[in-house]
Amino acid sequence: MLHAGEEALARVLKTHPPAFIFESAHVGHCMRLRRRGFRFVNWEKVSFGDPSFTLAVFLSSISERDDFLSVKEIMVKKYLQINPVPECTALLDFRLKERAVSNLLWVPWAHVKRREAGEAGSAPDLGRRYENVKAILKEFQGKRK
Repeated sequence: MLHAGEEALARVLKTHPPAFIFESAHVGHCMRLRRRGFRFVNWEKVSFGDPSFTLAVFLSSISERDDFLSVKEIMVKKYLQINPVPECTALLDFRLKERAVSNLLWVPWAHVKRREAGEAGSAPDLGRRYENVKAILKEFQGKRK
């Protein structure tokens, strides 16, 4: 799975310049503005590269919303209007799967590191995250090179 998006990314970066990456672009780092919209308030871990990465990180932070698929569709459509990246949707879908695997490990680690009450297994949504990652990894079985 770790290499599944690399060919598409290589093709994109041949025809599209590297994009700004904000690796911590999640909803918890947003502040709602009085007039309209949001502003990111935590700018740690920035770099250049995959133009789908920041959007994937942000979308993964709201993936539990009931309206996630419609919000994702709207955000991707708006993003592609401003920044038409070839194969962006395929890269984004891969990055969302990658984030799911990463968050399965990170969420309980952060939960324990903060010394919150309970065991690592009681970290938020761990069972659901585990089942989601099992389904993602099953999709990649047999696709190994």
